[in-house]
Amino acid sequence: MKNTFYQWRQTLSILALLLLASSVNAVTPRYDYPFDDPHTATVVGTPKDWQTTFAHPAPLTAEQLPRLSQLPLPEVFWYQDTLHYSTAWQEGEAPLIFVIAGTGSGHDGGTMRTLANTWFDAGYHVVLLSSPTYANFIATASSSGVPGRLHQDAIDLYQVMEQITERHDQRKNGKRQISNFSVSGYSLGGAHAAYIGQLDNQRQRFNFARVLLINPPVSLYNSVVRLDNLLQNNLDFKDPTEVDRFVTNAFDRVAKAYVEDDSLAMDDDILYTLYRKLGPDQASLDTLIGTAFRLSSSNMLFTADVMTSHGFLKPAQLELQAHDPLTDYLKAAMRISFIEYFDQFFLPFFRQRTGPISREAMIDELSLYPLTHYLRTDKRVEVVTNADDLILDQTELDWLKATFGDRATIFPNGGHCGNMAHPAFTHTLQQSLLQLTQTQTQQVQPQQPSARSDTP
Repeated sequence: MKNTFYQWRQTLSILALLLLASSVNAVTPRYDYPFDDPHTATVVGTPKDWQTTFAHPAPLTAEQLPRLSQLPLPEVFWYQDTLHYSTAWQEGEAPLIFVIAGTGSGHDGGTMRTLANTWFDAGYHVVLLSSPTYANFIATASSSGVPGRLHQDAIDLYQVMEQITERHDQRKNGKRQISNFSVSGYSLGGAHAAYIGQLDNQRQRFNFARVLLINPPVSLYNSVVRLDNLLQNNLDFKDPTEVDRFVTNAFDRVAKAYVEDDSLAMDDDILYTLYRKLGPDQASLDTLIGTAFRLSSSNMLFTADVMTSHGFLKPAQLELQAHDPLTDYLKAAMRISFIEYFDQFFLPFFRQRTGPISREAMIDELSLYPLTHYLRTDKRVEVVTNADDLILDQTELDWLKATFGDRATIFPNGGHCGNMAHPAFTHTLQQSLLQLTQTQTQQVQPQQPSARSDTP
């Protein structure tokens, strides 16, 4: 009788998802994203009148796990004693999707909330995870203390996903049954999702129904250098006075924005926050994007240096205390380009930790190229991106098309993650999960922009 009841309930769950898929299929939103300039799209995102309205927004709950990292927790990070994540649960049995944030971003940023709404609205349990480059993750779940080596980040994330699954599976309340698993991520999180998918093929803990990459880098090194150069090319970093003026001005202006709105977070929304608060002209967009990236990367750099006592920003023997002032360290980190970080910290750290590796071999390792066979042959893996994504060049975009074939959806514009709240984009993400047995080539055609606030 128990088995019969379980099979009956499972059948109803499958039928419900099929009905939802049919409903989603009925209306395909037209693609009328309003910005052709990728820099504007990256900064502004999707204006409210063009955003998806969700019938069932995700009821997100902030959750915590005990600290997983075996590294000592420095006194200055006394508050980072638990790993933070978010969940949204359907009533009864449903598939679950893990979502991984982009560079320097937390589980609760605006982009993550959009993705949570997208997939909860499609009938999925949702678990939101911070990027391994986010300070809380570095302090609580990183095995090395230095994020960025994709296969190691994937192992760290996988451990977190196992712990979360076990924790919620232990709640025998009948409301959190999981029928299958998927994993996704945007930007750097998209690359992490790819590495997690390959790792799971070996460990087979989750047997993912879908692995979905959203606006991923092909080469992490190349993509980050492009973002960093948006700042480097607009400032004379050989002139210490100009750099000091920039860093001080950036900190002062961000501080002013935070004073005016204490709900702001240093996450993936920082670009729009700065744009809205500071009102840059068109010529300042590159510097703004570069500044947002530098703010994020400097926080990561400081956290990694403190966690490992590597001696890059602070003396290795110096132990920062809970109430020590940190502004000077963060300002120093703001002056450091990604190439300097890579050559003077990242590469020497891993050479010392894991043995000799050439600069070229490390750069190749920080990419999707080692996964070419997996990405080309595993039909469960899909990619959604934009033809004008700032972190890709034409060669890398062509590589994605050739590698994924009809499992690649390429929107004509939207910059880097700028169009993720647009109805056509969220519809594509929903369809990827709801049509697990159907794939088709999707080359999206642009239409004339027109304001919309209707439900897709």
